[in-house]
Amino acid sequence: NGIMEALRTRRGKKKFIQVRHEESAAFMACAYAKWTGKLGVCLATSGPGGTHLLTGLYDAKLDQAPVLAITGMQFHDLIETFTQQDVDLTRVFNDVAVYNVQVSDAAHMENVASLACRTALARKGVAHLSIASDTQEQESEPT
Repeated sequence: NGIMEALRTRRGKKKFIQVRHEESAAFMACAYAKWTGKLGVCLATSGPGGTHLLTGLYDAKLDQAPVLAITGMQFHDLIETFTQQDVDLTRVFNDVAVYNVQVSDAAHMENVASLACRTALARKGVAHLSIASDTQEQESEPT
């Protein structure tokens, strides 16, 4: 997907640690944030992948650790059509996140990502971005 491709092409700039389960990713991001005071980041796919992040993200919420959770979504034209892994993750993340947005256009990605990171750090909590598969593949110009 687009997020993994972006990480691959920036290999020397961002460190990616692959885990076997999304819950581990959330706990690792939370631990990183607790120990360093910096923003921890975790990724998950759509549907159950995103819901598996919740336990680790509640740990971050309760301990006031800044964490950015990025989840995928199915293609935007399939949202709410009851397709495989069609889970409204922005609704699911409402209680755990201080910032919770579904990104529907790559043109907004830079500003939304910046606001998500700043909000998580300032409010010491979880920020969540849910990004449709086709949005991840769109090209955008840096602002």
